[in-house]
Amino acid sequence: MCEILPTSKTELAQIHGMGKTRVDKYGADILKVILEYCDENDIETSNDNSVFEELKPKK
Repeated sequence: MCEILPTSKTELAQIHGMGKTRVDKYGADILKVILEYCDENDIETSNDNSVFEELKPKK
C-alpha cells in the first residue's frame, strides 16, 4: 500500500490481501490515512491505473 498509495476503494481492492470484506471494514480508514500522509508530505497521488495492471494475477 505504501508504494502504490491507493486513493479509492476500487484501487484498494486490487491489492493482494484486500478483499471485499477488508475493504468494506477498513477501507475508509486506510484511505483517510493515505490521503492525510500524501497531503502532509506534498505527495501527488496518481490516478494512473498501470500499476494495478501489474498487480493482477497471471493465469
